[in-house]
Formats: sequence, C-alpha cells, structure tokens
Amino acid sequence: MESLRFAVVDVETTGGFASGHRITEIGIAISNGQEIVEEYQTLINPEREIPNYITALTGIDDDMVSDAPVFAEVAEEIITILGNAIFVAHHVDFDYSFIRNEFSLAGIDYKARKLCTVRYARSLLKDQPRFGLAKLAERFKIVNENPHRALSDAQTAASILHRLIEIDGGEILKKKISKLEREVKIPVNLPPGQYHELPHAPGVYFFYGADGKPLYIGKAKDLKARITSHFREAKAKRTQAFMREITRIETHLTGSELLALVKEDVEIRKYWPPHNSAQKRMNISFHILKYTDQAGAMRLGIKRAKYLADAINTFQTLRSARLWLHEQINSFELNPDYCGMPSSWYEFEIPTDKVHNAKVEELLALQQEKYSDFIVIEKGRKNSENGFVWVKDGLVHAYGFAPSKINWTDIDAIAKHAEEIYSSPTLEQIVASHLVSAEDVVVHQLKN
Repeated sequence: MESLRFAVVDVETTGGFASGHRITEIGIAISNGQEIVEEYQTLINPEREIPNYITALTGIDDDMVSDAPVFAEVAEEIITILGNAIFVAHHVDFDYSFIRNEFSLAGIDYKARKLCTVRYARSLLKDQPRFGLAKLAERFKIVNENPHRALSDAQTAASILHRLIEIDGGEILKKKISKLEREVKIPVNLPPGQYHELPHAPGVYFFYGADGKPLYIGKAKDLKARITSHFREAKAKRTQAFMREITRIETHLTGSELLALVKEDVEIRKYWPPHNSAQKRMNISFHILKYTDQAGAMRLGIKRAKYLADAINTFQTLRSARLWLHEQINSFELNPDYCGMPSSWYEFEIPTDKVHNAKVEELLALQQEKYSDFIVIEKGRKNSENGFVWVKDGLVHAYGFAPSKINWTDIDAIAKHAEEIYSSPTLEQIVASHLVSAEDVVVHQLKN
C-alpha cells in the first residue's frame, strides 16, 4: 500500500455531460492513501458562456474565467501531476469523462486506472442510506470549507478516501487495485522481474531489443508509473508489435525531473532510437524579442516559434509570456505601447523614448546577468549528493552529480563531476523553461 499514489480529482463544468460541455475549474489532491501530499487548482476558461444556474451553484462566472488559461495551456502541467496515479473521484465516471475529453481536445490520449469513492463506500458502509459527498463528509465529521469548488471538493473526497481505507484495512482496496493492475500486460519477451523491480523515482529509461540496441528512450518523474502506462496503453497493433520487440529495460536515476529531461535529450541524440521519431519534435514556445523601430524606439514583443536564439526569455504558454512582459513594464516603467500592452492598464507617467530605451537596456543587462555562466542545483539520487546542470556562454555545457558539500563556485571541482555534452535548442529550451516555471530554483552564478 505504501507505493500507491491516488489523484483525487474534482471538476466544475458548464453542464452535465462531457461531449457537450467544458471544464471551468479543476482541483487535484494527490494522496498516498493516508494524507494529502500535493495539491493543484486552477480556473479554466471554457471558451463559452457559463449558464446562470451553474454560476448559482458554484459561484464561478464568466468574469472569473475570462483571464484563466484554456485547458490546452495547462494540459501538460495537469498530466504531469496526475502521472500514473489511480484516478479517484466521487462518481468517478463524471470527472474522468470531462478530463479525458479535455485532454483529447488538447491532442493527448489520457487513460488511467479509476477508483470511485461512492462505490468503495457502498462496499464498506452497509448502514449508510445516502452516499453523496456531503452525506459522507457529515458521517466522518469532515468539514468541506467551500462546497462546489473543485479543490475543496477534491480535498473532501480525499479525506473520505482516507477514512474508507482506514475502515477497510486495505483488504477490499487491495482486491480493487489487483484487478486494475491485471490490466498491465508485461511484454512477452521481457523477464517479469525487470518490470516488478522498477523504482518509483525520477529518471531515464531505455527499452532494448534483441540486438542490444535501444528501441526507445524516455524520461519520467516516476519510472515505474511511466513504464506501466506504456504497457497498459499497448492496444494498437503497431504498439503491441513494438512491445514484443522489448527484451530488456534499463533505468538511470536522476534525482529530479530537470536532470531526467536533460539526460533524455542527450541519450536520444546519441542513439536516435527508431521509436523516438516523434519524441524530439520541439514544442512551440512563446519568446520575448527586442527590436528597434524606424524611429529608434526599442520595442518588446512576443513571437510564437519552436526556438529563437536571440530571445530575451522563453515561455511555454502565451499567458505566462504576457504576464512576464506586463511585470517588466510595471517594474521598469516602460512605454506599454512599445511592448504591445494598452497604456490604460498602467498608472505611471509614460516615459520619453530616450528614457524608455535606457530602461530596456537596463532590463536586458539584468537578463544577461541572469543567464550568464551558472549552475542549476537540483536534488540528487541520494541525500549525500546534488544533481546539477552547467550553462556556459548561454549553452548547456554539462550535467552531473556532485557531493552536496562541494563548493559550487569552484569550477575545477565541479568539472571533476561533470559530463560535458553538446548543447541543442531543445536543451536550451528545457533549462530556460525550468528557470521561469519551477519553484525554488537554486542557481549559482559562475561569472557575470
């Protein structure tokens, strides 16, 4: 039971069925079966009007979601959080159908093992007359702080799940999980022990064929969960044929997702496995660019492209790029008209072109200092070490693992633990995205 991971999900929507309605809010409570270990919540722009009766029920109206991201903008973020966790919800088919539909519209085929807290409760609580979320919360004296809002309902459902597991002692749950696990078909030519011994940890995995060469290389926050999803989703004939080719799995722990992303890119470019043909298509990103108009005014704009070498900053979503640009306009008091933003949004006095240009130069200097030679410090594979990514002259120069007590300003000491690599646009995008999106990033500057 210790290794089980549950994603308790609740969605608020514009109506009662997934084929004709959209999500307005999603809340996720990640649980280990005893307590909530991670939470996620966001409003979603459903790209349509919210009916009045829905607003009356949830309190979510059109104004609240007007500036929220559309589902596609946060789809990768959500699927990373869900991972290979067991998808749990109160009346699970409702929430699961909406999530699957939204992922499908975003071009993602999402499938998960499902667990319904209503059905689980019915199997345990023979004396309970009604099994609505509010009634079960009342039975267990669980306070739902904000009913009909996604995260609060997800938290409540997670607390109900914990109480049910406690009452059950895990026996009925084990049978349910066992039934779900039987859906995993281990490749016929792969020794079962290799699958069962896979670690639940971040890293890179290799699928090898009979000739000893990699067939496919991937990365994962949870290696066993990600590899399990490969085997569970092997229903198409082409995928089943690929699974029959696998004779060995090799995994490399990385300690963090960033190191896994870097190592995955390096290893794929080293071997170019046949089943990674689509893997290294770079995602479209949103880049902040500087250019000078005919009057000599420096302008900042956003360009959508795979990769731009002269970008000031790079983001995965248009919303995050606009937000960053808005923050710079406010911080440096730039001319909003020269940055694609309305002047009416800002209260400061619009600067002259000369002052504006000087402020842009100041911004660029700070960005250059931020992205000079530096080391990004990450969690290691064990407590006595840290993983790191070394950026030199704006390019990803090396990565590796070093003792946690190392002097991170001693270049010679770091070099002893570094594996030098050839940079790529994908690697630069990976690191740039991590720097602007990850929380509590630890960076050591090596020179200004």
